[in-house]
Amino acid sequence: MKKETYQLIIIVLAAILMCFAGCKKENSPHACKWRLCPYKGITEDQYKEAVTNYTGEEGTDSWCIDMLHLENPEAEYEELEAMLFENMQK
Repeated sequence: MKKETYQLIIIVLAAILMCFAGCKKENSPHACKWRLCPYKGITEDQYKEAVTNYTGEEGTDSWCIDMLHLENPEAEYEELEAMLFENMQK
């Protein structure tokens, strides 16, 4: 093959790699160890609506704890409470 053909192939491959590197990751579905978690399978773009539908009102303690749970699925309930009240004191 000619040198120009190799250069063209390299440019095309580089462009493809740059496209994949710049693509935003898809929201991965929520997964946690809580057996009865009502949010299993929802994605980040659904958090606010799902929590509001489940807790009934945005901004309540339970709403905030559920949002913290979605952001920190590995944390225990007591840890989420501590996070909430530490943030409120700041």
